Amino acid sequence: MMLGLPAVGGLSAEFSNVKKAAQIDYDTFAATCSALAARTREVRAFISQCAAADGEGGFVREMKGFFEAAEEELKGLTKEQTRVMDLVKKTTEYYHAGATKDQAHTLQLFTIIKDFLYMVDQVCIEIARNLQRRKTSSSSIESSPKSAPRTPVRFPNLPQHFMKEKSMSSSSESDSDF
Repeated sequence: MMLGLPAVGGLSAEFSNVKKAAQIDYDTFAATCSALAARTREVRAFISQCAAADGEGGFVREMKGFFEAAEEELKGLTKEQTRVMDLVKKTTEYYHAGATKDQAHTLQLFTIIKDFLYMVDQVCIEIARNLQRRKTSSSSIESSPKSAPRTPVRFPNLPQHFMKEKSMSSSSESDSDF
């Protein structure tokens, strides 16, 4: 338990990106990307109007360079969005067959994992508290001078063939496991 608790407790840190992904509203993200692309086209049209009216001044030249870079970045973002959503769909289909037919629940996998990690964290905290309580209670028992020495636990003498059939079957099963 002492070796496993830090490893299991570290899962939450390992999956911190899953927690972040669970907070993303995909519909809002997709709408924001579309709105950003539309606004970029509007600004490009405005810059074209400025260029037609005033010529190729410094402002127009700088803004054209900026918007060419912005449009390239938006294209890359759209490609990445498509690629990531394909991976999410494949992963969701792998772990939860049939779930990708409903687009609204595609990212639900991240929420399920986030909730699972929260439960793991809570269990790890509870186990750590219980271990701490045991340590403090055992150290207080050992340090108190009034406590009587512990007597070893004695088991009653059982008949010689007590549970003979079960012990033979369990021992043969355990031998085959090795």
